[in-house]
Amino acid sequence: MPFTGKPRSMGMLCGALLLAASCSRSASDYEPIVELKEFMNSVIEPASEDIFDAAVWINGELVGAPQSEEDWAHLRGHAIALAEVASLLKLPQRAKDQAGWIVRTQAMIDAAIAARQAAEAKNQDAVFQAGSALYSSCEACHQLYAPNIR
Repeated sequence: MPFTGKPRSMGMLCGALLLAASCSRSASDYEPIVELKEFMNSVIEPASEDIFDAAVWINGELVGAPQSEEDWAHLRGHAIALAEVASLLKLPQRAKDQAGWIVRTQAMIDAAIAARQAAEAKNQDAVFQAGSALYSSCEACHQLYAPNIR
């Protein structure tokens, strides 16, 4: 799928970011709005897909990549959004445990930060590497916590 630079669910992402940014309560006061599966499907997955779609090769040919300044800005925004909303997965009310879950979530955050840096540098190879790291973090988490997801 070619990279279009168009936000898929930026409204959802912005809402989650506003929730995280405006919350002056402690983490223990945080109350999830939706179940984890819906949060993943509605917020985490769309932002992740935008990063994956920013570096697509088919038979050795780059077919999906940011082309314009706007495309790179959209990719940067999605990477920032993913890093921020992924941090909500580390809250006690969302975390499955304080070991593997936290490590895998931090790997997702790190990959999103790498995607942001790649977008800022307009470095397509770094976008691909960040997307690969993001994919690996997602797969590692799914294998442990949601083995039936494919």
